[in-house]
Amino acid sequence: MDNLIRQEFANGIQCINLKKYSTAILHFNKALELHWSDNVNRDDFEESCLFNLAQSYKENGQNTQAITNYKKALSINPKLEKVYMKIAECCFEINTHEYLQLGIDYLKKCTNYFPNSSSVYMNMGIALIKIGNLSEAKKSFENAKRLGNSDADRFIKDWC
Repeated sequence: MDNLIRQEFANGIQCINLKKYSTAILHFNKALELHWSDNVNRDDFEESCLFNLAQSYKENGQNTQAITNYKKALSINPKLEKVYMKIAECCFEINTHEYLQLGIDYLKKCTNYFPNSSSVYMNMGIALIKIGNLSEAKKSFENAKRLGNSDADRFIKDWC
């Protein structure tokens, strides 16, 4: 069974490389189904499979499904900065107040694990501008500036 799981995962990766995202989704879902039927422990394989499944959904324009699977990956390992950023990207693409707020919430969670990430603060500032919270956006940009982001001053000047 283990070889079949790994083959499904490898096929999913190959499909991502070929930009065949719908087919990649099928392979990753099959790999997860086989993995879960054979293994009750959450592990690195599951985290990686969920991340790649989410990436496939994102690239296929299915942002809500991508967010669902990114969240599942975070439930296994909450210390994945790129996953928080990917959730925010999906939320930005959906671009409703509800999803922008969700993106902000996940970026705030990310700062708990990565307090020195200027890109997290920049993205949070941009989302806060989009929902009209300029005072919080300014604070976020100031944090990014403090952490060395050279674009933060321009955002403060132009938007806050």
